[in-house]
Amino acid sequence: MRRTLERLVREAAGLRALPPPLDAAVTRLEESTWPEVVTRWSRLTPSGFPVELTIGGDAFRWTAEVAPPEVADSARLDLAVAILAAHGQAPDPALAGALRHAQAGAGLRFGAWIGGRESPARAGSSRLKLYAEIPPELPPPGLPVPSSFPWGLLPHGARARMLGVEPARGRTEVYVRLPEVDPLDLLPFLHATGHGAALGAVERGLADGLGRLRGRRLGLSVARGSDGATELALFASARTLFPAGPAMLSALVNGMVSGMVNGPVNAMLSGAAGTGAWRAGLVTLGLDPEGRSLRTSVGISPGTPARTGKSPRIGVGAYSCPDARPRGAIDV
Repeated sequence: MRRTLERLVREAAGLRALPPPLDAAVTRLEESTWPEVVTRWSRLTPSGFPVELTIGGDAFRWTAEVAPPEVADSARLDLAVAILAAHGQAPDPALAGALRHAQAGAGLRFGAWIGGRESPARAGSSRLKLYAEIPPELPPPGLPVPSSFPWGLLPHGARARMLGVEPARGRTEVYVRLPEVDPLDLLPFLHATGHGAALGAVERGLADGLGRLRGRRLGLSVARGSDGATELALFASARTLFPAGPAMLSALVNGMVSGMVNGPVNAMLSGAAGTGAWRAGLVTLGLDPEGRSLRTSVGISPGTPARTGKSPRIGVGAYSCPDARPRGAIDV
């Protein structure tokens, strides 16, 4: 696992070593008592690999499972909170308590993940993020998200999936799974949040424009910073967006901030949507309120063979069904 990730990090971001928090996460995973499934059990990535790297934008990002597969999903939130605290980035205790209450007794699918953002301007400094599974109601009950926010303007069938927390920025982010919709169905919500022109950049930036998203399973994130500003992003799986044209994904990646994507990564992505050594996961479309630009990124992970047989994790989280397949982060 480690060698595979080191190679991918080197080719994707030019880093010679894993960032310390990611290195520690890999160590925890490699100590699994179930080594035969540790690279293929997670719901984080399409292949079940327990780490995803994100390329695009102004920083290199990663997301990882907090513990190996034998650890119950119900224990993962506290583990994630402890990891962030150990790095001096503890979530607010009241928020952590609200998340514990929200998860208590729930049928969890992953519990919690951790993520990191590595800025080239601050080498060796990771800004950490907690991803916590939450109930599907909007607004999420008992959590400090604005109840006055226009959640009711989202298409019928929208469901909350998880809450992202970045203590260093005082930023929270609600991740929502949308029903199969026409992107134009989002206009009432976009107008109410000051993003009425955002779809113009998506129309210009995607092959086939908004038609590429029509009828697809999409995700939406709604982020609020300490300054009260709202940021929105749409998510779709690379497999959904470009089922027969991985070159389109490479073209989209090429349009990202220079220096974050190089030739080897583009070559990997060209085979990622198929059966190559690398798999592309979620494509993120950051929405510009004024519709002038489209910020894009893509999650990538090592491809692994499909699981066979029954998992030893029966009755726990992702393996509560022996034949369950791994899913992407928000099941778009």
